[in-house]
Amino acid sequence: MSKCDIEIRQIDAWNYGEEGWVWNDSIVLEHTKFEDNGDLEGQFVEFLIQAGFSELLSNCYMADEGSVIELRYKPDDRPILAAMVLGPIEYWEM
Repeated sequence: MSKCDIEIRQIDAWNYGEEGWVWNDSIVLEHTKFEDNGDLEGQFVEFLIQAGFSELLSNCYMADEGSVIELRYKPDDRPILAAMVLGPIEYWEM
């Protein structure tokens, strides 16, 4: 099975009213690998729990934006963290 190269980012976003939230800045927290099995969102949740972010999950939801999965704060829809798919890494497997 192939894997995806993933970058976990903390997001600083600005609210542009009707246009929604726009990333102002983001900081790379970690590079990791997820299985390329169609459940990147579930693997992101597992990563967050293992990394100590489980408390956020009750106040947030996941938004799949294609190659980016955002963890958004429910009360105002603000993106807090993101998992960015950088690409497949089949060649890393032995």
